[in-house]
Amino acid sequence: MPTFEELKAQMQDDDGGVRVRAAVASRALSPAEQFAIACMGVHDSNARVRYDAASRLGTVGHCDLSQTEEMLRTLLREDPETDVRAAAADAIAALKLTAAYDDLMTAYAEATAPDGWLLRFSIVAVRWGNWAIAGPGIF
Repeated sequence: MPTFEELKAQMQDDDGGVRVRAAVASRALSPAEQFAIACMGVHDSNARVRYDAASRLGTVGHCDLSQTEEMLRTLLREDPETDVRAAAADAIAALKLTAAYDDLMTAYAEATAPDGWLLRFSIVAVRWGNWAIAGPGIF
């Protein structure tokens, strides 16, 4: 099993496949170390690495909720990949980051074809899941 230091080095490799494998392998680390790897992945050029980072933050983001909220809100608003934005929405819900409510509603309203359904579905799942956040007139 690779060490935290080895995975950190792999997250800086030029090969996106190496970075994806490092992100996945980080799941065997402590929550704090997983958090550090996820923070590296949030800004990666590879969408699969960003997706993994957003998903991982839903599990280990409690290590620093303030930083996590900022990263997830940025991914939700700005990432060019719909599935990365959907993973950010799922992580926001998992961590019950209620301050991000407006961002979720904006993302829902702005989600368009052809793949906007994925983001909308994730946000609707938030509404009907364990964390019912929708206010009147949302859906």
